Amino acid sequence: MEVEKPTPSRVTGQYELVAVLTHKGRSSDAGHYVGWVREEEQQQKDAAASAEQNAAKRSKKGDDGVPGWVKFDDDTVSAVTSDEVLRLHGGGDWHMGYLFLYRAKLG
Repeated sequence: MEVEKPTPSRVTGQYELVAVLTHKGRSSDAGHYVGWVREEEQQQKDAAASAEQNAAKRSKKGDDGVPGWVKFDDDTVSAVTSDEVLRLHGGGDWHMGYLFLYRAKLG
């Protein structure tokens, strides 16, 4: 993957969320960490090209036009919708956002 270098004329001052690390548990001494990563546009196009192999993945895309997400929970990797990521505000027995990674939007 080639990363574009931002130039002053292309910087918009806007950012998009690309990954979230969550903690699920009642204290910092106990619990479980899970990673949630936003799919790249090209990955979605490639997935659409092989419909049979990716039927389950495509069914998890949100209706809002936002690229889907992938959940990394130990050795289990699964597709999730953007709606599921928006519900990561819990705490206690549900996932709480711990670390958020953003990427600058270029114009």
